[in-house]
Amino acid sequence: MNQNVIYIGIDVDDEQYHGSALDKSTGEVLDFRCRSTLKGLVAQLEKVREYFGGGKLALCYEASYVGFSLQRDLNDRGYHCEVVAPSSIPRRGGKAVKTDRIDATELAEFYANGLLTIVTAPDVEIEHDRNLLRSRQRLIQQQGDLRRHILSLLRRHGYHYKAECGSKATGKNITMAGWTKRLMDVPEA
Repeated sequence: MNQNVIYIGIDVDDEQYHGSALDKSTGEVLDFRCRSTLKGLVAQLEKVREYFGGGKLALCYEASYVGFSLQRDLNDRGYHCEVVAPSSIPRRGGKAVKTDRIDATELAEFYANGLLTIVTAPDVEIEHDRNLLRSRQRLIQQQGDLRRHILSLLRRHGYHYKAECGSKATGKNITMAGWTKRLMDVPEA
C-alpha cells in the first residue's frame, strides 16, 4: 500500500513559524502557525499528521539565519526535512501581496511539484567554521567602516591625517597618543 505524502512548507521567522501542509493527491491545504521553537513546531506537525490521517510528512524551509540546525533537529526526531535555496523559489509575476502564510503555501506547492533546489547540509564542524569565517569578515568590514568614520570626523574638524602624517591610516597609527588627544579635543557637532 502506498503511503500518502503530505508536503509542508515552513516560513521561518523570529517570532513565529508559519506552515502550510499540502496533500497533493486531494489538493487539500492546511495552514498552521506556532511559536518559533522546536517543541511548538513538533506539536503542530503531529496535529497535521493526525488531521491527514497519518501519512509521511515531507518538510522544507528556505535557507536563512537558522542555518541547518532546524533541519538537523527535525531529522533527529524522525521527520524528513530539507533546506531550500532561496534563489530557486519561483516568483509569480504581478503579485504585490506577500505574507508569511502565502510564502509557506507557495513553498509547499513548489516542493510538492519538485520545483525547488535542495541545499546539501554541511557537517556540523564545517558549518561552525563557516560561521566563524563570516563573523571574522564582518568584524574586518566593521573595522574598516570605523576607520573611515574616524578619518571623516577628523577631516570635518580640519585635521587632515594623510597630509600631516604622510601615511595611510591603520589601526596602529590612527590611535597614536597625539591623534587620540586631538580626537578627544574635538568639540561635538
